[in-house]
Amino acid sequence: MSSGPAAALPRRASVPVERPVLVRVRKRLDAIFRLGAVIDDTPEELATSKSVMIQAMGNVRPGALILADSRLCENPTCFIEFVPRHPRQRFHSARCRELNRRGGK
Repeated sequence: MSSGPAAALPRRASVPVERPVLVRVRKRLDAIFRLGAVIDDTPEELATSKSVMIQAMGNVRPGALILADSRLCENPTCFIEFVPRHPRQRFHSARCRELNRRGGK
């Protein structure tokens, strides 16, 4: 063990760092996959979209293209991110809307 001021400092938890080399490799791979999609006549929307994991309550098939942005429920006690069914939808559920209207009671 070493001694001195550095030895007295607590160890920091390892945090994944995005290295510049990995960023460049990911960008190149993305470009290769997009080029392959063009060659295979894949629709542009699918070629430029990104793959994410979602939790679906409706009938959403694997690989489905979601054409909307997600948003955070406006109930301050709720932290659910959802894809609205309508552009003016502010809460992820009727129950959450009602709780917000009553002030969380």
